[in-house]
Amino acid sequence: MTGLTVRTLLYEQIGLFSLFGHFEIGHRLYNEAGIGRLQQILSLKDLGLSLEEI
Repeated sequence: MTGLTVRTLLYEQIGLFSLFGHFEIGHRLYNEAGIGRLQQILSLKDLGLSLEEI
């Protein structure tokens, strides 16, 4: 539903936002705060900020 790419999952690995949980079949689960944080990250990237700046 979020349209995350494998590359975007890097945001989890570097601690920009966190996973709420996961299903046994491998799908990730995010809460509303996590989705909001992801939207914020993507907006800042659209404005030209690097991951380091974010």
